[in-house]
Amino acid sequence: MNDIFLKDRMARDAADYEGSGVGSARVFNKREVRKQKIEEAKLPLLILAIMVGVFLLTLHLHMGELMVRFGGTAVTVPYHPGDATVHFTAPDGNRYIINVSKAGCKKQEITLYYRKEDYQGATVMTVWWLFPICYLLSLGVGGAMGWSIYKVFHDTKHAVQKAENRKFDD
Repeated sequence: MNDIFLKDRMARDAADYEGSGVGSARVFNKREVRKQKIEEAKLPLLILAIMVGVFLLTLHLHMGELMVRFGGTAVTVPYHPGDATVHFTAPDGNRYIINVSKAGCKKQEITLYYRKEDYQGATVMTVWWLFPICYLLSLGVGGAMGWSIYKVFHDTKHAVQKAENRKFDD
């Protein structure tokens, strides 16, 4: 029994791979450590970039809707729930057909917003809860990826041994 234990121990000590114990002769230099850290952080960096893009796109769309809502003109038109379009007569006397499929409204009337004389560009506001959910999702996932990247670059598992004083440097 003791002989089996000693042979196993000697085999593990003599192993030639990273982190094996006494027999390990592998020492990382700073360049290898940096390369390994960047390799570990590639997926979180990609996801973080996507979340930043989602946040910026949501912000752009939200600002556009707010500018139309508070800087434009509102008109209330009759609406039958389930219809994808509504008809309204503009102040210039022309009749316009507007797509309202994103409204999700169950009321008998719907409010359209347009800027200046752009009656064909009249739009209905997106459901109120869409933008806060997009903001929370992008900030939450982006924050988690940022924390993951921080942990990869500030972790001590990739220690570099300095030859002159035999101490490890992070």
